[in-house]
Amino acid sequence: MKQTALAAFCAALVLTACSQSDPTQPAASAASAASAVANAGCEIPALDSQVKQIVQDTIGNNAKRLANANDYIDADKLIALAAQLNVTTSNAQAGQMPETCQAQVAIAIPENLIKQAQTNAPLLQSEAPQDIISRHLTGGNGTFSNHTLSFPLNYAVKNNQFTPTDNNLSGAANLLADALAAYGVKDTLNVNGKNVSRAEALKLLKQKDQPK
Repeated sequence: MKQTALAAFCAALVLTACSQSDPTQPAASAASAASAVANAGCEIPALDSQVKQIVQDTIGNNAKRLANANDYIDADKLIALAAQLNVTTSNAQAGQMPETCQAQVAIAIPENLIKQAQTNAPLLQSEAPQDIISRHLTGGNGTFSNHTLSFPLNYAVKNNQFTPTDNNLSGAANLLADALAAYGVKDTLNVNGKNVSRAEALKLLKQKDQPK
């Protein structure tokens, strides 16, 4: 019995000695600590709000462009839509390049907004918003599921201010502006010189598409 206990004790000593003499442990600990510090620098409190502001500003600029190009679009409607998008970031961590960060961005579109855009799409001779978004994401690193556009974002942080280091955020906002443009169709439209409601214009369009 004593021999068994002694053997177990000696084995424990050997394991302890191996652990203490392992030269990789201090390096691994230092790397882990450095990673933790880097990740903490990437997790700024205002990240969500700053990302959302860029999305809103980009869609707002696109709204004015789209309204200037098409009399049927009301820029204020698209600007109001941008404010209703739910923009969140997650998994903020150190990036692969020095002094850079990366995170995952999710932009959720309220269901009522995307349905309205889909209803209005024929007035702009446009595809459904979901189809536009999915088509542009083909072959890319973004996904669109449950009315939510998700994609990775690389950025830098200085004085608690975040600056994108890639075009993913602006590209996503531009895509949403184009895909949801039909949401901005005006309530009253000029059709053949007459003012008609949007609902009436949709009816006229459907009648025109019906075979004789």
